[in-house]
Amino acid sequence: MLRVEDPAIDGTPWTHDPATEPVYYFRVIEGVGANATQAPAGMTAIPLARINIPANTATITTAMITDLRQMLNPRIHTEVRVQRGMGLEDGRYDKADYTVDYERWPQHDWDVTIPPWATQVQVQANWYNVLYPAPGGTTGAYDARGKVRVGLIGTGGNTLFTRNSVYNINPTTTTNGYRCSIGLAAQNNIPAAMRGMDVALRMYAQADAGQLNHLVADGWANFDVTLTFREVAAPGAEL
Repeated sequence: MLRVEDPAIDGTPWTHDPATEPVYYFRVIEGVGANATQAPAGMTAIPLARINIPANTATITTAMITDLRQMLNPRIHTEVRVQRGMGLEDGRYDKADYTVDYERWPQHDWDVTIPPWATQVQVQANWYNVLYPAPGGTTGAYDARGKVRVGLIGTGGNTLFTRNSVYNINPTTTTNGYRCSIGLAAQNNIPAAMRGMDVALRMYAQADAGQLNHLVADGWANFDVTLTFREVAAPGAEL
């Protein structure tokens, strides 16, 4: 830890001269708890790491070290993008049907700049009020099933995709259509190469193979994506 050893404070044992010597020192404090995250009581210090050393250990490994550093005043920036679906009249009645890979759904990109300091992004996306058309056939094979995700598409082969979220819309009759919604929440670490990059923000879908009905981004459907860029000292594992 980084400990303050200021001899000007009453009762301290420090004897060095602050006029010519530092008062901040990196120290190893022994005997702290195995789950400790703060400096011992009564000590003015900033914890940097905790090392748990099992009995009879000859070599310290990375797995024994827990990073306890915290960033002072981390930056956060939020970008929100919204759009509506398209109608038959303009030829962009967009169906999420089966493809080998994901397809853009709806067929539209936004431009976003990733802050150069951002190491993590939290993503919330919604496919609101999309149309499940009346199947007109036997229920079961006419379920609309599939997956959705969000992507940040950069240059030079740099891409970042969220985890997927699934949907499964089951008709109760063969003559009624429905309005339904899909949500997604994800957290991703941002690769160093993508920080500060201009990227295309895309919403994706992939319908399951073998299903005979599909969701539609028509003129009554609405879509939004919220990106919260965060500056964290050591991003956690991707969720």
